[in-house]
Amino acid sequence: MIAKPLLLLLCVAPLYSLAQADLTFNPTVPVQRAGVPMPMAWAGGLNFPQVSTIDLDQDGLLDILLLDRSGDKPIFLLNTGTRPGHLHAHPYL
Repeated sequence: MIAKPLLLLLCVAPLYSLAQADLTFNPTVPVQRAGVPMPMAWAGGLNFPQVSTIDLDQDGLLDILLLDRSGDKPIFLLNTGTRPGHLHAHPYL
């Protein structure tokens, strides 16, 4: 008599449990390596990059456009003319 409700409870209980907490991406978290800030730490990894040089901001300096073919995600690196020479830019200039 108790077996059927107990079996039903055991079948339904896993539906209400969570395996892991939800994670959210926060690109404003500063990243440092040996005390030196890493400005491009959240730029993302590249699986199948296609590299092109182009003057994106029309300042006379060649910038770098990386297109990750695995996700069709563009990454723009603007040439500042100083060291370090390239800064990660927003995809929509």
